[in-house]
Amino acid sequence: MSLFKKIILINLFYINYNLLQAQSITEDAIAIEHNKFQLESIGVIEYSHANGYHLNHWIFPGILLRYGLNKHIEMRWATAYESNRKHIHRFKRGIFNQFEWGVKIHLIDKQKFNLSIVNHIVFPSHFKNLKADLSEVSILIGSMQMTPTFSVGTSLQYTFTSRPENDFNYSLAFYYDMTKKDNVYVETFGDLFNNRLINNLNIGINHKINDSLEWQAGFGIGIAQSNQYVSSGLVWQIN
Repeated sequence: MSLFKKIILINLFYINYNLLQAQSITEDAIAIEHNKFQLESIGVIEYSHANGYHLNHWIFPGILLRYGLNKHIEMRWATAYESNRKHIHRFKRGIFNQFEWGVKIHLIDKQKFNLSIVNHIVFPSHFKNLKADLSEVSILIGSMQMTPTFSVGTSLQYTFTSRPENDFNYSLAFYYDMTKKDNVYVETFGDLFNNRLINNLNIGINHKINDSLEWQAGFGIGIAQSNQYVSSGLVWQIN
């Protein structure tokens, strides 16, 4: 891809989505290769099974654009079009809820162990009370290759806001390479909000379609709660 096309692509995402956040839970600690783009798109449906099945929340599309600024630093832009259930038979009108921009810095680059830090600035879509609704997300991401086919990843995330209810998240994932193209994982993740810990369990598969395109699918269930979700997405490496 020519430098002109890359600049156009960056500006299109910047103008339409402003700035960013990653929608994934446990992300790889390795940064995108220098001078390359990666576009990630995902759809998520969340539902509950208390007193029958009810659709609670959907996201489509969730978009993340990553660009390798150099060997250890990548720039990131993201947004998501989503809607929540207003009452039992009605949903709110879908909106691009927030726009985010961020940077990922690859701190430790070893053969079997990698460590990165991600920092995002989150802008609300309405801009009515920017100072009150602006937030910052900091994530520490680590990954370790245990064997040629088995690896472990973890992340710790803290969200800083101007309000007292700051948010802490964790995730721990185990990956197994079944073949050169297929990878499965089991993941636990949680959210500590207002001194209440909400835990979830997630399973999924990643299938490499070709050298540039990967398909991902997952299913999650709340632990000691009724919420569940399914997700599917594509990862496209743009050379």
